[in-house]
Amino acid sequence: MSYKGIGGKYSVVLSWLFFVLGIIGAIGLRFVLILQNFNPIFAKVSWYIAMGAFVFFYCYRFIIEDKRRKIIIENNIKEKIDRGT
Repeated sequence: MSYKGIGGKYSVVLSWLFFVLGIIGAIGLRFVLILQNFNPIFAKVSWYIAMGAFVFFYCYRFIIEDKRRKIIIENNIKEKIDRGT
């Protein structure tokens, strides 16, 4: 049985998808500053796109961190590290 990542069968694809969403969010926030000088409507659109991308990105990060936390608890990794084994 090969390891499929913490996200399952589509782990790599999902990781790249949410990475791109994070980049879109970061760039969108930079565009808000630029677009405010040209057209406030475009700045608002950029703001909402960036915030939507960040919401999805951080929801995904929360899910992954929760899965990692459960794996650590199930396998007693903290105790093993504390014992030095």
